[in-house]
Amino acid sequence: MYGFSIEYPDSWDVELNPKSDRSSGDVVFKTTRQRIFLTWGSLERVKEKYGSLDKHAEAGLEKVRKGSDVKKMEMILHKGDSVNGHRAIFNRFKATVGVSFYAMRTAYRELSSVHLHCEETGKFFVISESVMGKDLVTDPEVFGHMKGSFACH
Repeated sequence: MYGFSIEYPDSWDVELNPKSDRSSGDVVFKTTRQRIFLTWGSLERVKEKYGSLDKHAEAGLEKVRKGSDVKKMEMILHKGDSVNGHRAIFNRFKATVGVSFYAMRTAYRELSSVHLHCEETGKFFVISESVMGKDLVTDPEVFGHMKGSFACH
């Protein structure tokens, strides 16, 4: 699709944002317990805004951290990675979020993200996962497999 590919479980639903096109967009792969998102856009624009892959990935964390429902955020893992031959930044973290009126109750969300810049296609890509619930059982291998199967060119 649009010059890139990713493998996902055939039993999952796929929803492409109707505003998506070759230059920018997003798609969600989902099942009852798990959601994995793929976002893409102009590498030139993201470089103008953030300057580097590292700052782009940090801005993604900061966006989550400053979310109106986020009460606490804890980094689990931050590391350099490689996706489709490109340098990438991988982050895994937990967030405590307010979920009821006036955020009196809280819930837990585990999030993973991998940011990469592809000079060849002129695009940035972000693959992310969001899992709600403190004791929610998901298959962590799915995100790893999807990340490993991603091909941007």
